[in-house]
Amino acid sequence: MNISYPYRQTPKVSLSLFVFLAVIVPIVTIVSVSLYLSPPHDTSRPATRDWMWRRKLWEMNAGLLGLGVSLATATVIFTGVKNLTGKPRPYLLAICDPDMNHVPRHTVGGLGQNISSLWVMVNEDICQQPDKKWLNDGFRSFPSGYATSKWISSW
Repeated sequence: MNISYPYRQTPKVSLSLFVFLAVIVPIVTIVSVSLYLSPPHDTSRPATRDWMWRRKLWEMNAGLLGLGVSLATATVIFTGVKNLTGKPRPYLLAICDPDMNHVPRHTVGGLGQNISSLWVMVNEDICQQPDKKWLNDGFRSFPSGYATSKWISSW
């Protein structure tokens, strides 16, 4: 029952808002903090204007590189986990459009047949969806992209 929801055409959070919150806001924060709130100069060397700008630019560079590395690492890790776990999305049955007239042909397990012939495990060949890329995306629910961005922002 948890994979029989209808397919939603519009996502709950738009892609532009997601990119704004996950990429643009951290970039603006890193740039503003490194330029305006960088720590005071080291007392062991003279605080020239050139030295202060170099230090601010170095801090901004380190922050932006850290953000880029964390986004790239999280993308690789979570994409790998999605491909390994393959938990179905809530609208998988709407994408799949199963052929209910030929369930015995696609049955891969026998447990549940005593209750109903529709409570058996079937393989993905039961799906009538011609676009295999979209069908495979229906199996990539866990972990979500929003969870990935939350995990990144908690660092």
